[in-house]
Amino acid sequence: MGLCAGAEWAYDEVERLLPRNTCALIKSFMGFKIGKVCPYVESCDLVIGETTCDGKKKAYELFGELAPVYVMELPQMKRPADQALWRGEIDRLVAKLEEVTGRRLTAEALSKAIKEVNDKRRALQRLNAPGHRHHLLGGAHRDGHRACAGHSPCLSAGEERLSG
Repeated sequence: MGLCAGAEWAYDEVERLLPRNTCALIKSFMGFKIGKVCPYVESCDLVIGETTCDGKKKAYELFGELAPVYVMELPQMKRPADQALWRGEIDRLVAKLEEVTGRRLTAEALSKAIKEVNDKRRALQRLNAPGHRHHLLGGAHRDGHRACAGHSPCLSAGEERLSG
């Protein structure tokens, strides 16, 4: 999941740690942590950062003083040496995740977790689709579905909801 960002939160405190000309994305995620307003960051066991720019490298260094952080080095090119670097970074991340969770990471477990998260993401996208708010309030959805009681799968016009 991405870190909370997108708003100017605690910028004055962030600018005491990072240069004023640091990008808004970095200031935002640092501000959300300093202000303790992002429940995901406050409850996570590990923040995984990456080295896409010098600003993030510095920010994650500082972030590491506030929360557990693991930074992955991202290769800048696609040469064999860069591919080897990336493979090594993935292997080190797997080892770190196994250490933090106390569980072995397997391809099967990862596949199952990816499917579960993707299913949840699709459900949220359906709920956020244009017209769905009206649909949840009892109106007809533009694709012919009836109201779905807010938590049940949508019913087609010909289906009946089971009561009980």
